[in-house]
Amino acid sequence: MTPEQREAFAARKAASVARNPEGRKRRMLRNFFNIGLEQYEEMHLAQAGVCAICGEPETAKRGDLVMDLSVDHDHSCCPDKGRSCGKCVRGLLCANCNKGLGAFRDDPERLMAAVAYLATHKSQA
Repeated sequence: MTPEQREAFAARKAASVARNPEGRKRRMLRNFFNIGLEQYEEMHLAQAGVCAICGEPETAKRGDLVMDLSVDHDHSCCPDKGRSCGKCVRGLLCANCNKGLGAFRDDPERLMAAVAYLATHKSQA
């Protein structure tokens, strides 16, 4: 693909997303998590629009827009590591909590060790 073709493709894609942002979200939810927009919205409503871990709304931004809560799923469940089967979706997380779980490799023992470490080294100030 030439630079001109790449630029034209990017412009067409941006125009398409601008015309139908919900369509892009629908496709991403279906392609990566095997859930529909309706299921995402039900989870969002059930969680009152906040992260299932910290209880805070999303604050991370992409450009000038606040991002949607991230779909969390059990990575050990699905053989196709790039996608979820949909049955292992656990909930919606803010970007920070989602990254935190990823950093701890979704391992409860690592997370508990981190909690113990923080409790042991809690500042008395």
